[in-house]
Amino acid sequence: MKEKPNGIWLFAGLLLIAVAIAFNGWVIWQQQIALGAVGPVASDMKQRVEERELTALQQLYEHLKREYVNEPDASVLLQGAMEGMVSALGDPRSHYFDADQMRTQGEQSSGSYTGIGSTVESGVDGYVTMIFIYPNSPAERAGLLSGDKLLAIDGVDAQGMPLTEAVTRVKGPRGTIVKLTILRPSEPEPFEVDIVRDVVELISVTAKMLEDEVGLITITTFNDSTGAQFGKELQRLLDQGMKGLILDIRNNGGGTLDGLMDVANMLVPAGTVFTWTFRNQIPQDHISTLATRNFEVVVLVNGYSASASEVLAGALQDTGAGRLVGVRTFGKGSAQHTYRLANGGGVSFTVSHWVTPKGRYIEGQGLEPDVKAIDPYFPLVLEKGRLIKPGQIELLQAKLQALGFDAPFEEGFGEKTVAALQAFQEDSRIYVSGALSDDTLQVLNKRCYEEIPHDNDPQMEIALAEIHKLIAR
Repeated sequence: MKEKPNGIWLFAGLLLIAVAIAFNGWVIWQQQIALGAVGPVASDMKQRVEERELTALQQLYEHLKREYVNEPDASVLLQGAMEGMVSALGDPRSHYFDADQMRTQGEQSSGSYTGIGSTVESGVDGYVTMIFIYPNSPAERAGLLSGDKLLAIDGVDAQGMPLTEAVTRVKGPRGTIVKLTILRPSEPEPFEVDIVRDVVELISVTAKMLEDEVGLITITTFNDSTGAQFGKELQRLLDQGMKGLILDIRNNGGGTLDGLMDVANMLVPAGTVFTWTFRNQIPQDHISTLATRNFEVVVLVNGYSASASEVLAGALQDTGAGRLVGVRTFGKGSAQHTYRLANGGGVSFTVSHWVTPKGRYIEGQGLEPDVKAIDPYFPLVLEKGRLIKPGQIELLQAKLQALGFDAPFEEGFGEKTVAALQAFQEDSRIYVSGALSDDTLQVLNKRCYEEIPHDNDPQMEIALAEIHKLIAR
C-alpha cells in the first residue's frame, strides 16, 4: 500500500481553493456593479453567495479539525487560507506576512534592524541576489558584494526560497551568526561566510562635497527619518557653497510616504509631486510647499530605483527641476498599505495607483532618463516570474557592447540583440539559443566582472558633466 502524501497540505490546498472560489465570485459581482448591472436584488444575491462561501470555508475547517487522520495544526491551515486569499488577487505587489516577516516589515520603516545590512532581489534563476551592501554593515565587513547570490542560509537551500522568507532567515538576534553560502560571478566555486548579526542603522542619507561647488547626496531608502537626515546634509552642503546637487537614488527601492514627501518639499517646486487614485476613482494630489530653490539638481537613477524613488525622480523631471541621468527605472506605479493582523502577522496589498505631475503612469515601464548612462559592470538580475523590462534589456545590450559584441540600443529584444547574444553564447561555449537562460546570465555577469574595468563610476562622471552644464547656464 502506497504512503499517501502529507494530508495537511492536501486539505490546506482545498482550503485555498475554497477561498479562491469565494474571491472570484466577489470579483464577478464587483464587475457587474461597475457596469451598473447590480441592483438591490442582485446585491442581496451577492451577499448570499459570500455568506455561503464563508460558511463552506468554516465547514471545511471544522471537518479537518475533527476528522483528519492526524490532528492538523490549526494555525498552519488558517495561515494557508490567508496566504491563498492574498495570492488569489493575482497581484505580485500584495503579500501575506507571518509574525516574523511582519516584524521585519516594521523594522524597515523604523530606520534600524538587526541583521547583516543588504538590499536583495529574487532573480529569475530562483536565487536571492545582493543588490546593495550598506556601508559599515556586517555584510560589508564580511566582504559581500553586489551581485553575490545566496545558495544557502544556515545550510538550508535558498534556491526558490520566497524573498520574505530569505530575509527573515538572514535576520536574527544581535551577536548571533548566520552562515551564508555565496555564489559570486567572479569566483569559480561557491564559498561560505559567517556573518555576525548586528544592529544595522539605516542611515538612509549620506553626503559630501565633490568639486567646483557640486555636492553629492545619496538616499538608499525612504524611511521615517530620511527627511530629517536629508535636510541636515543639504544645509551642510549649502553652507559650503554648493550650487549644484547630484542626488543619487540608484538601487533605492522606495519606502515610506512621509520620508518621500519630506525630501520632495526640499527639492520639488511648489505644486503637485504625484497624484494617486484609490478604488473610489477620486484622485488625490500630494503637494510640495517649496517656494524657492537656489541650486541645480541632477538625479542618478538605475533599474533598481523604484516606487518612492520614481515618484521623486518623476516629479523633478516633469517640473523641469532636475535632469535624470542613468538608465530606465524599475517601473512601480502602485502603492501598498500594510496592516497588522490579530495573529501577529500582517498583509500588504495594493490600494492605489499613482501618476507623475504630467499624468505619466510608469507601471512596468519606468522613467526614461534625460541622459542615458549605463554601467555594464553592474549585475543584471531578472525578477522571477516577470517579463524582462526595457531597462534590463538596455543593461543587457550595454554588457554585450562592453564585451565586444554588436548589440546596438534597439527597442526591445530585437533581432540584433538576439544575434549578439547568440555570438556571446558561442564565444562563451554556452548552448546557442539567443535566449537569456540562467547559464547565459551567470556567465554574462561573470565575464563583465572579470573583463570590464570598474575602478571608476561612468554614470557619476556623466552626472558631473551634466550638473556643471546646469550651473554654467
